[in-house]
Amino acid sequence: MTIQFDAIKIAYKQDREGFVVTFRIHPADDHRAIGDAAIGSQWQLTCVELDEDGNPESEVMPNSREQLPVPDKTQPASEQPARANRLTQQAAIACNDPRFQSWLKMTFPDAWKIMNLGDGPAKAAAVVRWHCGVKSRKEILPGTPAARRWDELYSRFTAWKLVV
Repeated sequence: MTIQFDAIKIAYKQDREGFVVTFRIHPADDHRAIGDAAIGSQWQLTCVELDEDGNPESEVMPNSREQLPVPDKTQPASEQPARANRLTQQAAIACNDPRFQSWLKMTFPDAWKIMNLGDGPAKAAAVVRWHCGVKSRKEILPGTPAARRWDELYSRFTAWKLVV
């Protein structure tokens, strides 16, 4: 069985048996085969990092066995409204999370102090907009520099949650 989907790396750690990488798969992607598979089942993964425009990077890493062709996406991002706003929704949900607010305050203390915008969620939204270089979280769309900055920020937060 072969399945294809886009995913966001949200955690990376090492344990006694190797490395553990955690990916988030969007609910709109068909990932039932992975969910239905038994814990401990083996999968061969081919990961292709996407550039800022959402296109596959062409560089082959030294440990890869061979470079596999990357299938074309069946629909452009503009025709995928549910997928296009997933990062916006993720950012909005995170900004309402008190743990995310605390992490932003600790990670960006100067930015947090100068954001005189009311309560925690409003300050968190302002810091996210500042960090991602956008005027609105709606501008955090897949394949944009803002999306790459959001993914990096949210990955750092997710990693922090795992160790706290």
